[in-house]
This record gives sequence, structure tokens and C-alpha cells, in this order.
Amino acid sequence: MHYSERSKSANEVDAKLAGKFVHARITANLDIVSAARGLGINLNEYCSYERGDIRVPAQAIATMSRLTNKPIGWFFDVEKVEQRGSVLKIDAHLPHPTIPTRIAALVTRMRRTQNE
Repeated sequence: MHYSERSKSANEVDAKLAGKFVHARITANLDIVSAARGLGINLNEYCSYERGDIRVPAQAIATMSRLTNKPIGWFFDVEKVEQRGSVLKIDAHLPHPTIPTRIAALVTRMRRTQNE
């Protein structure tokens, strides 16, 4: 299967992420409409995220993290996050090797934005 095809279809990681989206939204006292608006997407697309029907883009995870005050790693069951200098080390049990890299890049960008 080509990477672009794989990235569009849902899998077990997407199903777990869907559950995390629901849990984060509920514990943050957000209704579905507010969560969709906060992400800048329509309600149908957001509901597809919560059902695990489609893969959630990294930017949506980062935004949901901010909306719900959850660390990005929480959405992926990251066990340990350590910062050593400018290198962010992430220990996670994820099937795709680029996911920790993408998380690290998002965290770095968010920190730069907050420091500016």
C-alpha cells in the first residue's frame, strides 16, 4: 500500500486517537460543535475524527491539545517525554516511526511560538 493511501485510511491508532478526542473534549466540557469550531472544521468532519473513520491531521491534534489543555503526547499514550537541550526524546509505542518525529516538531514549533 502506498503511503498516501495508508495515511487516509483509519487503523487501530486512529481508533485509539478517536477515543482520546472524545475523552479530552468531554473532560474539557466542550460540546461537539464547539470542538469542531475550535478546530476550524465542519461538524461532519469532526464527528469522523471521533468515530475514527478518518485519520486526524497533526495540526488538528495540536489544536485539540490547546483547546483541551492536554499535552500532545497524551493523545498518543506517550510514556515519557524528556527535553535535553534542543533535542526532544519521545519514548512511545507507535507503529509508524515518523509519528514521534512529527510530535517533536509540533512541540518545538509551539514552544518557539510561545517564547516569541
